[in-house]
Amino acid sequence: MSEVDTTSGVVAPPEPTLWEPDESWEHFDVFEAVKKALTALPYSFATDLVITGVAATDLFSFNTSLGASIENQVVKALNEIRPLWDPNQRYVLYRFVRQSQRFPDVILRASDPALEPSIIMGIELKGWYALAKSPMCLQAIAVRTLAASLVRI
Repeated sequence: MSEVDTTSGVVAPPEPTLWEPDESWEHFDVFEAVKKALTALPYSFATDLVITGVAATDLFSFNTSLGASIENQVVKALNEIRPLWDPNQRYVLYRFVRQSQRFPDVILRASDPALEPSIIMGIELKGWYALAKSPMCLQAIAVRTLAASLVRI
């Protein structure tokens, strides 16, 4: 449930929920491997986006640019560390791709549209928490550790 910051009237976004598939799901192994791979991504993040001369309280206005940069880096990094999440090359015809302005942000999609399933899973990134301006959202940053929600499509 969303909460309202009584001092500013800003509605805090609901806490992200994590989807966990049943172990009987045929793609459960890759799901678990991708989850583990996501924890390594902060160490490989790099961007050409440079922001200078902006007050910290105004960083929220860069949400679109920074969000796109984060999404692109997640896609690039996950595809580069494929041996970690697909050691047996079972998913060699699948790649992570970014979906601009769509849910979820990143999907594991087949390179051949005729291949089923065409999409195995998605990742909804929560980078906007880092750019939140509301005090309630800033508090949420401190208590939430979920960086991304994996979603089944």
